[in-house]
Amino acid sequence: PDRLSARDLQAELNRLDEAVQLAGQVWQAQLQRDTEAQHRLDKINMGLVGALSLLLLWLLSRSHRQRELVMSKLRQRDGQLRAFAEALPDIAFRMDAQGKCLDIHGSNLALLGRPPAALVGMGLAEFFPPDMAARFEAALQQALKDGSTQSLSFTVNINKEPHYFDSRCAPIGEAGQ
Repeated sequence: PDRLSARDLQAELNRLDEAVQLAGQVWQAQLQRDTEAQHRLDKINMGLVGALSLLLLWLLSRSHRQRELVMSKLRQRDGQLRAFAEALPDIAFRMDAQGKCLDIHGSNLALLGRPPAALVGMGLAEFFPPDMAARFEAALQQALKDGSTQSLSFTVNINKEPHYFDSRCAPIGEAGQ
């Protein structure tokens, strides 16, 4: 190999140092540009996350307001229906598809001979003699089957006195009641 003089070696080392410094400066400039670009992307991402969070909060608030409005209307309608049911001169029984009593309404509840709560959960066979329970069960099933109102007339002894009743059995919507 050729020998370099000290001066030439020093000159080569200086050129090498300059090249390394230039490469470092280029690298630093590129790193600075990449960092700035990343900061811009971070700001965009934060803006998008913030906007989506605000949208989500607005949607949740809207949903909550709608739910509150619907619940208020349901409570109002429930109160109206309860007042109507309690004003009925007769007794109204809400039964499930198997003939179990779900609740009882009316203004003449004394005819029951016991508190309405004691009858809730009982089946038709626990209310009436077998032949009458079978008639009610048939009317209930027919009403549920075709959606029509069924009518029955029957007599029940209350305090050893016969009482005559007309009964209507009608389905409640799609509830199976």
